[in-house]
Amino acid sequence: KQKGHCRPELNSIALGAFGEYIIVTPGSASYRHQIHWEYDEATKSANTITIDGMNQKSTHGALYKEGRWDNRAVWVKGFPHAIVTACENYPDGGSLLRSEALDAYHLDMKEASRTVKFIPGEEFFIVVDKLTPADGATHKFDYRLHIFNRDEATTFTGNPEMLKVERPNADLYIAMKSNLKAKLVKEDGYMHHPEGRDYDENGPKQGKPGSAIGLDWQSEGTSLHTVAVLFPKRSGEKAPKIKFSGNQVVVNGKKYDIPE
Repeated sequence: KQKGHCRPELNSIALGAFGEYIIVTPGSASYRHQIHWEYDEATKSANTITIDGMNQKSTHGALYKEGRWDNRAVWVKGFPHAIVTACENYPDGGSLLRSEALDAYHLDMKEASRTVKFIPGEEFFIVVDKLTPADGATHKFDYRLHIFNRDEATTFTGNPEMLKVERPNADLYIAMKSNLKAKLVKEDGYMHHPEGRDYDENGPKQGKPGSAIGLDWQSEGTSLHTVAVLFPKRSGEKAPKIKFSGNQVVVNGKKYDIPE
């Protein structure tokens, strides 16, 4: 029952490649700063999915009210839980991991799974998310990935379905397929200071806005089913050709099954 170090971020991911920390676990504010409760300790600063703008359940609840802010509306106190339902290693060096987080959300869920499949040789990942609330009602989904930008050297090109993230030493290609129409919104996030953090909210080691960049694919519907291809390449290398075809993803002309 940890408290201050128990961020509600089940099924979150991170990714580094070729000397670059690309998809990051951000957050940098003192415990006395409003940002700590509204960002650092919130699901929206994790690389996972929120429903209706609510945090995943939290053992400490973060039901915080002070004269300066009140964030109780987006928190539900509870006991979030995830179960690894598949963990496989293949002879060719590939692997698969699936996690089910039915008890993570404020809603009763029929499914809340994330599956990550690593493809050797080409060296990329297929990430499948399935979120189905049990009530059958329309909900808002926010699919977030946070990108390192402490050096302000990150650039983006492309669109919500095929995005290129450019860092000095590596590029990350993000191909996204969803059952729902999505709008991609960029948000300022906060990255930890490289030399530590402050306990005073006005200290010199506070993270600054934009040191991480949140990519938020926003959509609405009764359920969300996404397939993302995350393909890191060395800076300057030829871009991969990625397309979706039925229950397969085609990368550089070769077909790969999308895990169910």
